Amino acid sequence: MNPRSLAFLGRQPEISLAELGATDSAGRILEHDSQVALLSGLPTTPDRLGGTVKLAEIFATTDSAAAIETLLSRYFLDVKERQSGKITLGISSYGGGLPGGKVKALGLLLKKSLKAGNRNTRLVFNNNLPLSPAQVFHNRLLGGNKFEICVWRAKNRIYLARTNWVQDIEAYSRRDMSRRRNLRAGILPPKLAQIMVNLTRCPEGLTILDPFCGNGGLLQEALLSGYKVLGSDVDRNQLEICAANLRAFTETWRIDQDRLLDLSVADAASHKWLYKIDGVASEIDLGPPLGKPASAKYIEPHRHRAAELLRKSLANLAKQLETGSRLCLAVPAWPQKGGGYLKLDPVACSAGLGYSLEDQDLIYCRPNQFVGRQLLILKRI
Repeated sequence: MNPRSLAFLGRQPEISLAELGATDSAGRILEHDSQVALLSGLPTTPDRLGGTVKLAEIFATTDSAAAIETLLSRYFLDVKERQSGKITLGISSYGGGLPGGKVKALGLLLKKSLKAGNRNTRLVFNNNLPLSPAQVFHNRLLGGNKFEICVWRAKNRIYLARTNWVQDIEAYSRRDMSRRRNLRAGILPPKLAQIMVNLTRCPEGLTILDPFCGNGGLLQEALLSGYKVLGSDVDRNQLEICAANLRAFTETWRIDQDRLLDLSVADAASHKWLYKIDGVASEIDLGPPLGKPASAKYIEPHRHRAAELLRKSLANLAKQLETGSRLCLAVPAWPQKGGGYLKLDPVACSAGLGYSLEDQDLIYCRPNQFVGRQLLILKRI
């Protein structure tokens, strides 16, 4: 199978790869490292990928670094014949595709070649580091006479690709900042909410439940991705905030409000939802916010409480989910001074309830964050 595209992974590549693997439109992952995944297809709905920051379509491959300059010269010769006007060009190297110091040198050679053909070129550089998604986004290197060329070495093969999509960082910021929120509660980032919805593998148009919906961030992302949604929370104040947020969100993004099926003040350990549930994506209480690493002794009662809530909720949901339905649940994970995380035991929490545990090694935790999230993916069997 010929590879079609490169996906550039977010800060936590294991989560990005899990999301790509759960998204049919991306094709198969043929190979990857910690920054890049080689895909058999071209993702058809990239704006729904929270863990992929850039996508690039492959136009040439080689097994020789010496051939890169020739291949790019040919590529831009063809561009020169098809298009007119000034060219803006950025070059990013991954996996040692271009050795240090060679990125700018290659750009200058291409600029000289294009100038000889009466084409002016503006170069965009980030020293010898790859261009960030923000640089690509703000320089609009995504079409016409504006290019980001990505050079990636994977084992003994070098791939040349042109970036054709980058995450809209401003749209994420607008969605995040427009929400009312309870400042005492954790804030689920829109990208992570998007990833969690995708990890349920639920077909578009079906119904996603968030039984701990809080201020509604996860429900917003599910609505934006074309799902019907159900939400519930034991905290009436949180649910009122959620309802207000979703009213404003559906108006702003012109979403059919009929897809918001129900919001209920309810205990996830006992509630009977009135609609068929096709997938579950949710974040349970992460416990109190922390300003420094906490000891195991301090964490233990919060860990015990979270485990008990998880098991009771899974037991209740098992009675209402059909075989094959998937759940993606974010539960607390506490970084430890010596490395690693203090986590729940998902096997103990789900044992005997009718689930298979598909993944438990996905950790979402930003630098200097003292309560992270462990993503659990379960399948009703």
